[in-house]
Order: sequence, then structure tokens, then C-alpha cells
Amino acid sequence: RAKYSIEIIGSFPQVDNLKPIFISEGRHPILLKKLSRPQTVPLSFELNEDRVVIITGPNAGGKTVVLKTIGILSIMLQAGIPVPVNSNSNFHIFQNILIDIGDQQSIEDDLSTFSSHLKNLKNILDNAGINSLVLLDEIGTGTDPEEGAALAAAILSTLLDKGSIVFASTHHGSLKVFAYNLQGMQNAAMEFDHSNLSPTYKFNLGVPGSSYAFEIAKRTGLTDNILNKAKQNI
Repeated sequence: RAKYSIEIIGSFPQVDNLKPIFISEGRHPILLKKLSRPQTVPLSFELNEDRVVIITGPNAGGKTVVLKTIGILSIMLQAGIPVPVNSNSNFHIFQNILIDIGDQQSIEDDLSTFSSHLKNLKNILDNAGINSLVLLDEIGTGTDPEEGAALAAAILSTLLDKGSIVFASTHHGSLKVFAYNLQGMQNAAMEFDHSNLSPTYKFNLGVPGSSYAFEIAKRTGLTDNILNKAKQNI
């Protein structure tokens, strides 16, 4: 652990559940190893009175990486492993770290993408409490968008009532409005560079983001003809 700490320039931040969660220049250990320190975009934010954060932003813009970074740094710290953050950061000790990231769709178990997420979410709702960290990736996907968003809103407000700290990513625009109007919830966005039509991977707490579907589609090579038709459809 000492050798690993030297390798990642690790530190032991403060641990105080009575103070806000504050991550200063946190980096995901795997990205750190793969890309090197200068090439890894650090994660920094302070979560004050709000307990539920809804993250929006472009596909491949870093939403899932933010969830995984928060999760892995918390787990490492609770296991007594130095973490790649500034030492002035403040973490909480959690009784549970509950996640729904990735797709556990299964032909053998007759689980659709949506059913798989619901199964995870039911388990999370059963176990979440005041000392829980909940990480939800693409909440409300895999079904009718309106119904999925409504279900996601109900799940997020229930977790808020339970006192859990929640970070959830989504593409549902209605959830941004939901977070804006409900005390205890906060929007966050992954930044997008309009001039280069590419994500910057920077996390901004306090502002809602956009999916930038058309911009990313243009960058991928879809023709202007298709994009113009898409804009007319909106």
C-alpha cells in the first residue's frame, strides 16, 4: 500500500460525516494507470446540503466515470488504501455503497435490460439508509421514456427521504426539472466543447447539461440530411 501510494501520489483525506463531501482533484486509479496523471481530468466538487445529484451530459462524456470514481475512491479509503486526491478533501464513511452500473441483461435468467435495472433498484431501495452511498447509471432507461423518467423520479425522491447520498446519471430532460424543483436535489453536468464537438470530461455541480445528441451524431459522420430531418422531428 505504501508503494502504491507513492505510485499514484496518494493521500489520506479527512473523514468527517458531519462535514460536506468534498473531493478535490480526485482521479480514477485505472485511468491514472492508463493515461498518466497529466492526461487524467480530475474530479472536484463539494456537496453541501443537497443529498441527491442528477448528472446529465453527452454520451461518452464521462458521467459513468464520475460515478465510478466516487465509488472506487470511497471503497479504497474505507479499506485503508491511500487515494489519488488532494489531502484537503473530505470523505464520508458509508455503511453501504450500493450501485446500479452496467447492464446485467440475461438470456438464461429471462431478464431484459429494464428488468435487470429494476431488480438492482429494488435491492438498493431495500438496503439504502442514512449512511448509504448510492450510484445509479442511466436511471430510467430501457423502457418508455416518459414512464421511465416518472419511475426514476419516484425512486430518487424515495432515496432522498431515506437520507442516502445519491449520484445518478440520466438523459431524461424531465429529471433535470425535477431536481431543480425539489429541495435536497442538485443538477450537475459534464462539460461539452462546442467548437471541437467533443466532451471535456469536466464535472460541473449546480448546472444541468445537455446530451448533445445531434452534435455527437455529426461528429460520428451522420449526414446533414439526416440531422436536418432529426431537427424537424423535434
